[in-house]
Amino acid sequence: MGFPGSGDLRLNRVEVRGKRGTSEPFLILHLSDLHGRSLGPGQSLLKEILEGMAPDFVFLTGDILDEHTATMSPVLSFISALPPGRRFFVAGNHDPRCPLYPQLQQALSDAGIEPLVNRSVLLSTGGAEGRPAVRVIGLDDVYHGEPDFSLLESFLPDQAGAPSIVATHSPTLGRRNARRVGEASILSLAARSGADLVLCGHTHGGQVNLPWIGAVYVPGQKLLPKLVHGVYTSGATSMYVTSGLGTSHVPMRFLCPPEAALIAWYP
Repeated sequence: MGFPGSGDLRLNRVEVRGKRGTSEPFLILHLSDLHGRSLGPGQSLLKEILEGMAPDFVFLTGDILDEHTATMSPVLSFISALPPGRRFFVAGNHDPRCPLYPQLQQALSDAGIEPLVNRSVLLSTGGAEGRPAVRVIGLDDVYHGEPDFSLLESFLPDQAGAPSIVATHSPTLGRRNARRVGEASILSLAARSGADLVLCGHTHGGQVNLPWIGAVYVPGQKLLPKLVHGVYTSGATSMYVTSGLGTSHVPMRFLCPPEAALIAWYP
């Protein structure tokens, strides 16, 4: 039974191919949902997994803290293990509700990790052959924040022809935002706007899954959720939902190991 810290953490290698047929991939490390917890034996395993890794981009897609986080020690250990590269953070639904959130923001800033909340950044890749510039867009949490969806309409498709990454915490938009934009998921909204890749967490991969059935419940999707873990596509847009690192509410996982996702993205 996969309790956090039991050592069942794994590196999940994923390949995502886009519409441009790019010959050289970008390597993206995608991590989410630590929930302020120590991973126990998994802490040293995570450090071992990440040691020597050289991704182009690192994305932390929220809930690094939760309301019950009492100490920054596990979070600081986590941040110190992150490999170099252009690194970004978007807040989850739990982060801003934690009294330690200002300390997290300072720790991320001290480590050179950029907040990407309702921001759009065009990243040069140095003109390397087969590797175009990339536009990165980060959206605030859909449940407790104020996501600026106009960023998608304003910048996608990019005038420079740059492929785009959209980072946000949850794959679903919640009732309020679904009514507002006419879409139930960030995947369908990003596809409508012409985005290339979406990264999100929140689901914990279901956290407790049943044989032959899979995830029973995910917040925001109710029973038998559809967007749980892995790669999903809509047209030319792909989305990766990570099962994350920690747990929420019930401190256990079953048939749903925590993961660090390393995505080879060919936009």
